[in-house]
Amino acid sequence: MIVVMASGNGSNFEAIVNSGIKVNLVITNKKDAGVINRATRLGVHYIVSNKDYEQHVPKDTKLVILAGFMKLLSSKFVEKFKTVNIHPSLLPSFKGAHAVKQALDAGVKISGCTVHWVDKEMDTGKIISQSSCCVLDNDSEESLSEKIHLLEHKIYPETIKELIEEKNDNSNS
Repeated sequence: MIVVMASGNGSNFEAIVNSGIKVNLVITNKKDAGVINRATRLGVHYIVSNKDYEQHVPKDTKLVILAGFMKLLSSKFVEKFKTVNIHPSLLPSFKGAHAVKQALDAGVKISGCTVHWVDKEMDTGKIISQSSCCVLDNDSEESLSEKIHLLEHKIYPETIKELIEEKNDNSNS
């Protein structure tokens, strides 16, 4: 079972499903999240739970995918379930919710996104993959976010497929 947890628009969720990855369940903590419309359109069951979202993850879940899920998960949860996240910076730089703005404020010339394992801290888990883009002098928070989103829609499904294949290869050994 593969579960996606999302709080927002759900574009990464849709990119994951459109890449051929079978998502069994979406959990969102917001009743008006755009991911609900995408899940409905794509035929993926969803649950809305503002507070006890961790309890809705089925015991047989093999992978939890965070796709813009704006809540920290408990250490007990991330010890129990293999959980991946995508973050809009080249970690370990610019952790947290305003990474694109932080990158622009710092004047970096290269930014991007990071797929990483989730641990008990925010954006500190082991890096799995990264993708980068140039930051232009005239980039705004909006334009840089758009460039990074395009990278995310490519790298996240690719990385998840590799993780699933590795898991299947290891279980067949």
